Amino acid sequence: MLAIGLTLASALQGDTLVLRNGARIAGRLLSAQRGVVLFAPQGTQNRRFNMDEVARIEFNGIGDTQDRFNSDYYGNDQNSTVYWTPATGAHEVHGAIREQFIRVGAENSRLGYPISDEMPAPDGVGRVSNFEHGSIYWAARTGPRVDFAR
Repeated sequence: MLAIGLTLASALQGDTLVLRNGARIAGRLLSAQRGVVLFAPQGTQNRRFNMDEVARIEFNGIGDTQDRFNSDYYGNDQNSTVYWTPATGAHEVHGAIREQFIRVGAENSRLGYPISDEMPAPDGVGRVSNFEHGSIYWAARTGPRVDFAR
């Protein structure tokens, strides 16, 4: 989970800073600490944003997530997104679970933002990612399945 005091030493490419006013800024995250996000927009100077201006940070197409975000990541592909908000922290969604999350409307759906990284399902069969208002389960036999919280 990305903590407020963590400085990202490596330059991540393909990040998107999403502000509370809905603006989306492409570039790369430099750091998020002491209530300030330092972001390098593409083609312009680095900018500082107060944490209360930021809705989330999307980290797209990253590898080596295990080291950067202490997530439960099993692979290095371009089919992953890490969502970050002050309330939920940073959590990766990838593979078939990510595809299903996007199909239902991603963070704008009834599910909301992810609150866990992908992990083994409770029954030991398949995988699960938990969200603010539900979960997406995946098993080879069934594919991805959305379970909204009651």
